[in-house]
Amino acid sequence: MFSLRTISILVSILSILIGCLILLLDPITFPISLEYREKFCLNNNDALKTIISSDSIIDSIQYDKIKGECYFSSDYYDARDRFINAAKKADATLYHFPLKDNNLTTDVAIIEGSHHKYLIHISGVHGTEGYAGSAIQITALELFSNDYYKKMIKDKQFPTIIFVHIVNPYGMANNRRVNEDNIDLNRNFLLLDEFEKVINREPNFAGYKDIDFLINPTLLPYSYTLLNDIHSFGLTIYAAAKYGLSFIKKALVSGNYFKPTGLGYGGIRLSKSGFNLKELLIEQLNIGNKAKSIVLLDVHTGLGPSGKDTLAQLAGKRKRSIESIFPLEYEKSSYFGYKYIIGGMKESNYGTGPNSALSGYDLTVGTVTEDFCLKMLAPNLNDDSRLCILQEFGTRDMVIVGKTLTDENWAYHYGNNEQKKFYGKRLKNSFFVETTIWKRNVVRRGLKVFLQGLHYSLNEIINISETQL
Repeated sequence: MFSLRTISILVSILSILIGCLILLLDPITFPISLEYREKFCLNNNDALKTIISSDSIIDSIQYDKIKGECYFSSDYYDARDRFINAAKKADATLYHFPLKDNNLTTDVAIIEGSHHKYLIHISGVHGTEGYAGSAIQITALELFSNDYYKKMIKDKQFPTIIFVHIVNPYGMANNRRVNEDNIDLNRNFLLLDEFEKVINREPNFAGYKDIDFLINPTLLPYSYTLLNDIHSFGLTIYAAAKYGLSFIKKALVSGNYFKPTGLGYGGIRLSKSGFNLKELLIEQLNIGNKAKSIVLLDVHTGLGPSGKDTLAQLAGKRKRSIESIFPLEYEKSSYFGYKYIIGGMKESNYGTGPNSALSGYDLTVGTVTEDFCLKMLAPNLNDDSRLCILQEFGTRDMVIVGKTLTDENWAYHYGNNEQKKFYGKRLKNSFFVETTIWKRNVVRRGLKVFLQGLHYSLNEIINISETQL
């Protein structure tokens, strides 16, 4: 009889071989062209204009009528233009925060409401993941150009809504997940004393150095992409047999603060993008002193079942179930008594198993939904008044995602321009699935979760003293 470890290794190897086959076949995708957008998306917002119910903001629109593909952009510059135009139509106030290259900006749209309630929606912390969050934000802004919602904003309980569009514009514009300094921004939101701790801790505390040969190669042994792919998958099979996929994933997602050219590098100080986010929300808007209630939604892609979203609450003491706020969604019909899950899966304790979207993250620090939301944004706010949610949409097999991250990082540091372009495109395709069904699922679920967060904020009762009015 096979032992559990042997079975686990065989399953891992099978998963790797399937991933290798899928990547080598390089599935054809169908980007939405400008001609398609002009022809088929012109009246798409009719689904957002037709109010089917006034009883609940969540059920006020027909999600299945929304052509989600029409809200996705072709690149960073297209996304930025569409976001700004949508914000203007919604009468939102716009802010622009440039990087060192003034042609790259994080753009912020604010729909002003109560100064004590805030709903913050964030996209593009990881550059190549920005397409999904951007599409959701453009859809939501188009919704708020509707007169029905413009009137609703006047309600004194309506929160101030803040859309932060593409925190990492360099990464999105250059097909990189990290920023201009090779920093993973979702490992970078740390206080000064926390940076000191992670910089001085044992580098191999989560096994990062054990798998360095796998995730940080310095050369590719062959001149042909096919042979290099086979070679790297062979290394993955060896590492999986020796350590297991769960170990590899945990070592990778826990990050590193000692190897600037390595995957998952968290930096040694707050990045420019992190500073921009802090400058607006904390310094200019003074949310830390004003807020009595905060709902923060941070959109990512990559892990979990393709096209389905996993929701996780990773900050604060409110570790209770969030099912009542963001219920699991099923298809209306069932098959042989089985209800098909559309999205809204929950992982409040980092998940279990290598294929779980958030497994292995228990040692990860510096994230938006945990460290920024809990320790920076409004540190004096009662934890029960803070709801920080990560929404992660699955894209491709975990092995493919890991391999494309490794390959692109190698190409950036050691490859030529042609290799950078090739592996950058592969990385983008790992985090952005250009199929109609995936795009529609992302927009519909992303908009629904946004409106569920808005509904929760609208109905949350806060106590405000006369001196704070």
